Amino acid sequence: MADKLLVLSAFILLVAMGKVPAWVAIIIISRELLVTGLRVLLAKYQGSVMAAALPGKIKTFSQMFAILFFLLEDAGFVLVSIPIATLLLYICLFFTVYSGIDYFYHARHIFGAAM
Repeated sequence: MADKLLVLSAFILLVAMGKVPAWVAIIIISRELLVTGLRVLLAKYQGSVMAAALPGKIKTFSQMFAILFFLLEDAGFVLVSIPIATLLLYICLFFTVYSGIDYFYHARHIFGAAM
């Protein structure tokens, strides 16, 4: 949970700094909250824990690197002429959406049981 709070806080800060579009942060934050809620439902109704799948791990890795590169660019460390932070941001956005869909697809059975 601590890593989620740090990532969400960092994206909110990057939006406030004008580095990240708000719509991207909204998608990332929404996915984090929805998947956390899904895990709570699974624990409540099935007593099971949903393990992190590979797309979710790639999502977390790419989020951390995007944040790191945005902070490095803000500190004046521009490594190459292409904006690596922005490229990483859209890679992490892809994996955010993909892994969110993947989690909900694999846990779709819970919605029939919860109603």
